[in-house]
Amino acid sequence: DVCSSDLMNFKTTIYEATQMRLLKTIAVVTTAAALAATASAADTVVKLAGWRKQEIPLWDRVNSEDLIPGVEVEYTLIDPNDYEARLNVSLQQGSVDVFTAKTAQIPALYKSEQFAALPASFDLSLVESNTAITTLDGQTWGIPFAIQLQSLQYDKAVFEEYGFELPTNLEEFEALLVAADDEGLVPMYMALGTGWYNNQTLNEIVVTGLVADDFAKELAAGTACFTDAPFVDAMNTFFSWQPYFNEESEGAGYSDPRVPFALGEALFKADGAWVTAPVGAEFQANPFIDWGFAAIPGAGGKVSAHADGGYFVSPDASNTNAAFKVLQFTATTAYAEILIEEIGDVPAVAGDYSAIADETTQKKIDALEIEVGEKNALCFSYEASDFDDQQSGYVKIRFGLPNSAETHTQLKDAISTLKKRDSHY
Repeated sequence: DVCSSDLMNFKTTIYEATQMRLLKTIAVVTTAAALAATASAADTVVKLAGWRKQEIPLWDRVNSEDLIPGVEVEYTLIDPNDYEARLNVSLQQGSVDVFTAKTAQIPALYKSEQFAALPASFDLSLVESNTAITTLDGQTWGIPFAIQLQSLQYDKAVFEEYGFELPTNLEEFEALLVAADDEGLVPMYMALGTGWYNNQTLNEIVVTGLVADDFAKELAAGTACFTDAPFVDAMNTFFSWQPYFNEESEGAGYSDPRVPFALGEALFKADGAWVTAPVGAEFQANPFIDWGFAAIPGAGGKVSAHADGGYFVSPDASNTNAAFKVLQFTATTAYAEILIEEIGDVPAVAGDYSAIADETTQKKIDALEIEVGEKNALCFSYEASDFDDQQSGYVKIRFGLPNSAETHTQLKDAISTLKKRDSHY
């Protein structure tokens, strides 16, 4: 009965949700236009460049509520697929005052002297435990914009629909994959055709789930090797589940799992919690996802977390004092609260946000099993020194290079350098 009251109610709910989102968008655009027209002549405009579309409402709100007195932030969105190159051009042209840097960009930007030093009066007290990624040569240069959770993701509504329960060990996990397959679901939708995803997100989810803590910490410290039995066994276990991956998973791009997962066609995907933002493909396809975050229930049984990227001030900022006011704001509780309310990210600013976190954000915090802002004891905590010029050689090995004598020489040099620096390579 296509005209059943339940279906009509569902359609009405979808319609109302869509109208509310449209009205909110109109309100944001109208507010931004009004602000641009009425900004005080005394306000200093600080140009902030970033790739995160979800930050637009955050900085609109900062401006509308005048949270940085005397400063108006002009946020410029740069295509994330071409962010590094276009940011470098903007920095060379002196058209950026403050910018966000991806984790892997930080060392190269530091070497090319694109960071202005923090003033002695800068207050790092609420973020100090999470600034390893933005600290180089013993000096902190920027503020991480969030703590990122990486885990298995699932929709609790799908679990309820099929009567599934979250597994507590590998035997139950593998039985669940079989059951999901029998129901016609994709048990694990994987994006194995994406290099950075394999090297970072997937690798860490697998290791923190399947490898015991002691060995994982040795692996991260470089005192254990990727050829040692615990790591090899973990990878063999993971790939033994390949019959339960999506078809052609080895060629799947990073975005491929997102909509099928949102539509309830997949039981699990392995991803970062940054995808839960309202601008994400999942929310756009299904705003009613009841997000769940879980570890692979193996010897480690943990999720992965790390402070991510950072805000930095350009040494060529048009007004350095105003730019540092913006940077200082990102190290405050006020910023953290807006980050939660507008984006749903877990902040790198220490504090108890349980009173304002929505259900999905609280789930992320709970999944981390740490207090926000405290140094986590999980297996991976990036430092800037983890990303240097030699990483580009390693990534090129992942993607493949032309079969030439020049390529062989480049790879030999890169491998030789890596071996000297870290024995586990």
